[in-house]
Amino acid sequence: MQTHPSSRTSAGLAGLAAVALALTACTETPGVTEPDALQPPPLGFAKGDNAGLIAFADARETPGSTDIYVMNPDGTGVNRITIGGALDTEPAWSPDGRRIAYTIRGGNLLSEADIHIMNSDGTGDTNLTGGQGRERYPAWSPKGSNGGLLAFASDLPGDEEIYTLEIGQPGWTRLTFSSGTDRMPSWSPDGKRIVFASDRSGDFELYVMNSDGTDVTRLTTFDGTDDYPAWSPDGRQIAFRRQLPAAGSEIFVMDVDGTNVTRLTFSDQPSYDPAWSPDGRQIAFVREVGESEIFVMNADGTGVAQLTNTGQTSIRPAWSSRRNPK
Repeated sequence: MQTHPSSRTSAGLAGLAAVALALTACTETPGVTEPDALQPPPLGFAKGDNAGLIAFADARETPGSTDIYVMNPDGTGVNRITIGGALDTEPAWSPDGRRIAYTIRGGNLLSEADIHIMNSDGTGDTNLTGGQGRERYPAWSPKGSNGGLLAFASDLPGDEEIYTLEIGQPGWTRLTFSSGTDRMPSWSPDGKRIVFASDRSGDFELYVMNSDGTDVTRLTTFDGTDDYPAWSPDGRQIAFRRQLPAAGSEIFVMDVDGTNVTRLTFSDQPSYDPAWSPDGRQIAFVREVGESEIFVMNADGTGVAQLTNTGQTSIRPAWSSRRNPK
């Protein structure tokens, strides 16, 4: 049942760009073995008070564009909360589960993009960044004050850099000043650090910095692409996507200092975009099975289950810490 969606009018879109797969060498030893067959959705986990809802972007009703939906962690109760002709994507829940920040992209993935926030039922939509450049990848700080603190990427200076903004306050704070592209910020649970992807060294690798942009440290040194970082709720691990030469795109985890890199997914279909459950027991992610669909697995890579199956694009899962935000 649809609940008070946000309505907008936008130009038609040419479609979604495919995920690029850079084929490079890998020396990691697999840490777990993925089951050959998909497992049933973990219904028992979905009953907990802290199970949360999953927000995601989906093209099931508007092929060629995407809207924001929410669903239960078992894939049931799908509810569309935005209606528009644009690419509504990259949802991020506020810490209290009452609001969602997300990106609205224009006619294609290279056109203007802005970050909006709305209530979790789709009402009260507000543009935060106002068309100054391409602003995307919103990430809500768990420790924001007043209206909330968001990290995001903007190409306003010419290349993408990481910024923060305080909702309801003027101005942005620039955190990174590199000659490359910095994107995909993810906060530590205590709000003191941010992990992000950057190609400042050539390939996209993962870096971590303090929340004020100081003490930047490189975490990965893979000869290829590491991106889509997601900090675990207990603060001990970071999940991410790594592009492999033979296997393609797979999900890995590592300790927050870059050690103990472990591969979680083993598939001939690209997997990316990990998102932790609130208790850290599961990871939602995207797998390309003809079209991009959302899956879930245990945090050790076992128990893989498919949550969406629309034959359209389902991407960018984000897990709320609350099941029924009010």
